[in-house]
Amino acid sequence: MNRNSKIYTVLFTFLISFVFILVLSFFNGITIERTEKNKTLSTIKAILNSMAIVYADDDQAYTIFSESIKYEKKESLDIYTFSRAADTAVAVIFSGSGLWGSITGSLAFDKDISMLLGVDFISQNETPGLGGRIEEKWFKEQFKNKVISENPLELSTNKTGKGIYNSLNNEIDAVTGASLTSTYLLNIINSYIYKVKQVLGVS
Repeated sequence: MNRNSKIYTVLFTFLISFVFILVLSFFNGITIERTEKNKTLSTIKAILNSMAIVYADDDQAYTIFSESIKYEKKESLDIYTFSRAADTAVAVIFSGSGLWGSITGSLAFDKDISMLLGVDFISQNETPGLGGRIEEKWFKEQFKNKVISENPLELSTNKTGKGIYNSLNNEIDAVTGASLTSTYLLNIINSYIYKVKQVLGVS
């Protein structure tokens, strides 16, 4: 066959494309189980972290989750409940639009939905070094044991970017240089606080 002909070019391009697609499909097939397992583990860790439940490693995280966490679906909410002795915590999976993409995570409450126990993230697509810093410890610490008031959470007027806060007020310190991401996140969290109260019948 003439290598300069159009038929040869089309057949050669088709063959190369077919081989690459076949190879990619093969590797996707052998890694999909691991990918799903990692995704499940990320969700489990986020739920436990938001509830401030300590675990030593991945295996212990799986064990605690399977033995101590009860799951139920109420309306549009995925609700996870931890009960042991006098301790009860409720976590929900939240998801919403950030500045550049979806932000998904776990938001935990006490049994009366009067206090936030914590927040942790499963996935986010914000800019590394800017909005992506919402995953830093100092930022997430601001949500620990945060009393839920009638007023929604809002950005602190101090604008220090250092996580200086009071658990009794409704202010959250924004990530420096990423006030928009911080605002989008607070909007998501506020909407889920309202939704949880409505679904669980808390005034």
